[in-house]
Amino acid sequence: MTGLPPTAIHPTAVIGADVKIGYGVVVGPHVSLLGPMVIGDGVVISAGAALGGPAEVAGVAQDAHWSLPREGFGVVLEREVVVREQVVIHQGTQRATTIAAGTWLLNRSYVAHDVHVGRHCVVSAGTSLAGHCTLGDLVIIGMNVAVHQRRHVGRGAMVGMGAVVCDDIPPWAKAYGVPARLRGVNEQAMRRADLRPEVIAAIAQSYSEGDTDLADPSDQVLDDYVWWRSIPDRRPISFDGGPL
Repeated sequence: MTGLPPTAIHPTAVIGADVKIGYGVVVGPHVSLLGPMVIGDGVVISAGAALGGPAEVAGVAQDAHWSLPREGFGVVLEREVVVREQVVIHQGTQRATTIAAGTWLLNRSYVAHDVHVGRHCVVSAGTSLAGHCTLGDLVIIGMNVAVHQRRHVGRGAMVGMGAVVCDDIPPWAKAYGVPARLRGVNEQAMRRADLRPEVIAAIAQSYSEGDTDLADPSDQVLDDYVWWRSIPDRRPISFDGGPL
């Protein structure tokens, strides 16, 4: 791939069987990579990260098998993902644990089995994403957030630091607190995504009334709300009732 330096792997890194590494990848000191795993072009994995270990699920073998192929759905890091120091990512049990292109996982963050993190997200330091969570594109998660298993965070949402997310967060929302509550809209993200002012206003008005379904979404956000309504086990976050 043009524009990228050759792949560089530190000699202290441990790389198991069935780990496929793309071009221009950087693997830092004392990193462990356990397959099956696919690492896209331009990925950076910083010191002490441990990726691809078995899921922390009863009945799943807690083994290593560094030199042998393993069963499982593994881990996928798409292109230009940044994984900072001491990040842990576990392999999937029903689908690949996937970090989509351009996302940053900051130091000490934890991504459990079967999680899917969308494109160009930021998962801040100390955050824990429990099993089977889904984050849409452009999501920002603040420091030391805990997201309960099987919960969903919609595109463009922001979760404030220290929040405990027990329910699903709709697209373009702003949420924080313990437990996290809907606190308005992520207007900055919507502007960066070039949403029209009337679209931003409509979402803000709907959320201020405690309605996260957005009855008549604009074409700019239609896919976001089709996805939101289609979540089979959806449990929408509560609105705190205060001013937005």
